[in-house]
Amino acid sequence: MILVTGGEGQLGRELSGLSTTQKYEVAALSSGQLDITPPDSISRALNKFKPRVVINCAAYTAVDLAESSATEEARCFAINQTGVENLWKGCRESGTFLFQISSDYVFPGTNNSPIRVDSETGPSGVYARSKAGAEKFLIQELRNYGQKHACIVRTSWLYSEHGKNFVKTISSLLSQGKTLRVIEDQVGRPTWARRLAEFLYILIAGELSEPGSLNEIYHFSNEGLC
Repeated sequence: MILVTGGEGQLGRELSGLSTTQKYEVAALSSGQLDITPPDSISRALNKFKPRVVINCAAYTAVDLAESSATEEARCFAINQTGVENLWKGCRESGTFLFQISSDYVFPGTNNSPIRVDSETGPSGVYARSKAGAEKFLIQELRNYGQKHACIVRTSWLYSEHGKNFVKTISSLLSQGKTLRVIEDQVGRPTWARRLAEFLYILIAGELSEPGSLNEIYHFSNEGLC
């Protein structure tokens, strides 16, 4: 059994949709079905589903909104950092492997070449700091306990046919004949959520066949730049 948090999001829906081609049973829970901010809700879900793997797709992703008020900042950190801490503690106690989905936002954005997994992080902004905080916590915990019960998968510029994303927004505006005004000083790799989901299933197969064999951190994105 694989438990997916944030199951209504882009990646969560792709993981659920691909489950028919996989040998695993998948329970993809929406934020309404599983809120990762209170520890007791995580304990109930782990006891109910008894998963071998948890994939945390739950996240506060409204980057600009997170900067708008102290309330939104607190909500961002509650989901993106405290929620991950809660998940890790529940997974550690139950012996469940945790995949934490992270972001290229943890880097400073000044790189002129592909970013390595061991590159120096330098988050800027509320959202970035919340994701980096979760990473720092997990890495420290893994090294403290000396057991590989989790790994971090960083991705970039995610898009799919589901939910809200930059590709769908631009496509919609163009179809309406709207004039577009967007920033031009960012370079990145758009990543199709389905390809990321396929990659995660490959990692899951590796972990289940050879426990403890995965690295602490992986980077995954599609080819090409824009």
